[in-house]
Amino acid sequence: HLVKDATSRTQTAPIQRSNNDVENYTSVDTIIIGTRFAKCNATSAPFTITTPLAADLEGQTIQIMKVDASVNAVTIDGNGAETINGSATQTLSAQYDFMNVVSDGANWFITWQ
Repeated sequence: HLVKDATSRTQTAPIQRSNNDVENYTSVDTIIIGTRFAKCNATSAPFTITTPLAADLEGQTIQIMKVDASVNAVTIDGNGAETINGSATQTLSAQYDFMNVVSDGANWFITWQ
Protein backbone atom coordinates (compact mmCIF):
# COMPACT_ATOMS: atom_id res chain seq x y z
CA HIS A 1 0.00 0.00 0.00
CA LEU A 2 1.49 3.29 -1.05
CA VAL A 3 0.56 6.63 0.50
CA LYS A 4 1.89 10.17 0.21
CA ASP A 5 3.25 11.76 3.36
CA ALA A 6 3.04 15.50 4.17
CA THR A 7 6.01 16.23 1.89
CA SER A 8 4.42 14.25 -1.00
CA ARG A 9 6.99 11.48 -0.78
CA THR A 10 5.57 8.06 -1.50
CA GLN A 11 5.88 5.69 1.44
CA THR A 12 4.55 2.28 2.24
CA ALA A 13 1.63 2.40 4.69
CA PRO A 14 1.48 -0.29 7.36
CA ILE A 15 -1.07 -3.01 6.67
CA GLN A 16 -3.39 -3.67 9.59
CA ARG A 17 -3.14 -7.32 10.56
CA SER A 18 -5.24 -9.38 12.92
CA ASN A 19 -3.67 -11.29 15.78
CA ASN A 20 -6.86 -13.33 15.98
CA ASP A 21 -8.31 -15.90 13.62
CA VAL A 22 -11.78 -14.60 14.54
CA GLU A 23 -12.84 -10.95 14.30
CA ASN A 24 -16.25 -9.46 15.19
CA TYR A 25 -17.87 -6.80 13.00
CA THR A 26 -20.98 -4.78 13.85
CA SER A 27 -20.80 -1.84 11.42
CA VAL A 28 -19.22 -0.72 8.14
CA ASP A 29 -15.61 -1.92 8.11
CA THR A 30 -12.90 -3.67 6.09
CA ILE A 31 -11.96 -7.20 7.11
CA ILE A 32 -8.55 -7.16 8.78
CA ILE A 33 -5.79 -9.17 7.08
CA GLY A 34 -5.23 -12.36 9.05
CA THR A 35 -8.91 -12.85 9.83
CA ARG A 36 -10.06 -16.36 9.00
CA PHE A 37 -13.60 -16.03 10.37
CA ALA A 38 -15.48 -12.72 10.20
CA LYS A 39 -18.49 -12.81 12.56
CA CYS A 40 -20.94 -10.13 11.43
CA ASN A 41 -23.67 -8.97 13.80
CA ALA A 42 -26.20 -6.64 12.13
CA THR A 43 -28.61 -6.45 15.08
CA SER A 44 -28.37 -2.64 15.23
CA ALA A 45 -28.48 -1.90 11.49
CA PRO A 46 -27.61 -3.39 8.10
CA PHE A 47 -24.01 -2.77 7.08
CA THR A 48 -21.38 -3.45 4.46
CA ILE A 49 -18.15 -5.31 5.15
CA THR A 50 -15.35 -4.94 2.58
CA THR A 51 -12.87 -7.66 1.72
CA PRO A 52 -9.15 -6.94 2.09
CA LEU A 53 -7.19 -6.39 -1.13
CA ALA A 54 -7.15 -9.68 -3.01
CA ALA A 55 -3.51 -9.08 -4.01
CA ASP A 56 -2.52 -9.12 -0.33
CA LEU A 57 -4.13 -12.52 0.31
CA GLU A 58 -3.69 -14.62 -2.83
CA GLY A 59 -4.67 -18.23 -2.11
CA GLN A 60 -6.15 -17.46 1.31
CA THR A 61 -9.72 -18.09 2.42
CA ILE A 62 -11.96 -16.04 4.69
CA GLN A 63 -15.26 -17.30 6.09
CA ILE A 64 -17.85 -14.56 6.59
CA MET A 65 -21.03 -15.27 8.60
CA LYS A 66 -24.09 -13.27 9.69
CA VAL A 67 -24.61 -14.41 13.29
CA ASP A 68 -27.69 -12.44 14.37
CA ALA A 69 -31.40 -13.17 13.82
CA SER A 70 -32.38 -9.63 12.77
CA VAL A 71 -33.84 -8.74 9.37
CA ASN A 72 -30.80 -6.51 8.73
CA ALA A 73 -28.56 -7.75 5.94
CA VAL A 74 -24.78 -7.87 5.78
CA THR A 75 -23.44 -6.87 2.37
CA ILE A 76 -20.00 -8.13 1.40
CA ASP A 77 -18.21 -5.78 -0.98
CA GLY A 78 -15.11 -6.54 -3.02
CA ASN A 79 -12.33 -4.03 -2.32
CA GLY A 80 -12.37 -1.22 -4.91
CA ALA A 81 -13.08 -2.73 -8.34
CA GLU A 82 -12.55 -6.30 -7.09
CA THR A 83 -15.45 -8.71 -7.48
CA ILE A 84 -16.84 -11.70 -5.63
CA ASN A 85 -17.84 -14.38 -8.15
CA GLY A 86 -17.98 -11.64 -10.79
CA SER A 87 -20.34 -9.37 -8.82
CA ALA A 88 -19.47 -6.20 -6.93
CA THR A 89 -21.30 -7.43 -3.80
CA GLN A 90 -22.86 -10.48 -2.15
CA THR A 91 -25.48 -10.44 0.61
CA LEU A 92 -26.04 -12.47 3.77
CA SER A 93 -29.67 -12.09 4.86
CA ALA A 94 -30.53 -14.77 7.41
CA GLN A 95 -28.95 -15.84 10.69
CA TYR A 96 -26.01 -18.18 10.07
CA ASP A 97 -25.87 -17.43 6.33
CA PHE A 98 -22.20 -17.63 5.40
CA MET A 99 -19.75 -17.84 2.56
CA ASN A 100 -16.13 -18.82 2.23
CA VAL A 101 -14.24 -16.64 -0.22
CA VAL A 102 -10.78 -17.28 -1.62
CA SER A 103 -8.52 -14.75 -3.33
CA ASP A 104 -6.88 -15.45 -6.69
CA GLY A 105 -4.74 -12.33 -6.24
CA ALA A 106 -7.09 -10.13 -8.27
CA ASN A 107 -10.64 -11.00 -7.16
CA TRP A 108 -12.58 -13.17 -4.69
CA PHE A 109 -14.40 -16.44 -5.39
CA ILE A 110 -17.01 -18.23 -3.30
CA THR A 111 -15.87 -21.74 -2.48
CA TRP A 112 -18.65 -22.65 -0.05
CA GLN A 113 -21.98 -21.10 0.79
